[in-house]
Amino acid sequence: RILDVLARFDARATFFLIGERALANEEIVRRIVEEGHEIGNHMMSDVPSVLLSRKTFLAELAKCHEILTRFDEVTLYRPGSGWYTKRMRLDVEERGYRLCLASIYPQDTRLRSATRVARYIRRRAHPGGILVLHDGTHSQMRTVRVLETILPWLSAQGYEVVTVSELRARGA
Repeated sequence: RILDVLARFDARATFFLIGERALANEEIVRRIVEEGHEIGNHMMSDVPSVLLSRKTFLAELAKCHEILTRFDEVTLYRPGSGWYTKRMRLDVEERGYRLCLASIYPQDTRLRSATRVARYIRRRAHPGGILVLHDGTHSQMRTVRVLETILPWLSAQGYEVVTVSELRARGA
């Protein structure tokens, strides 16, 4: 449903995928790539990356990379829960990744109201901004509602919604 909304509003996104979920949803991953979106490494499981030992961190990073590169090139990494250490940043950079965080984080895993999440985004939207939204069983429909609200608003404000790599290529 998220992909349908993005297509309807001619928006492209970067999907930071959890390896175990990508394995269970290969058709969706293929569709993400086929429709011009980008995929990034978000580790094998949904745990804060900063809590992992270095050995486990590197193993999960590599395993997720192995899974995702079956579908497309992967050069972006987002740490689980957004927390990282200097060592983690150096480790991902040594493996050809660029660490990616966000400048607009509407706490959509905590805020239950799509209206509040959309309001938060509207107040903080800016050129070159990177927005993080989550999918999954509990938040997917909220994210769909947020996108249905925010994408036409962003377009009316003159924004184009593109992947992180497209944004970087434009110098933003």
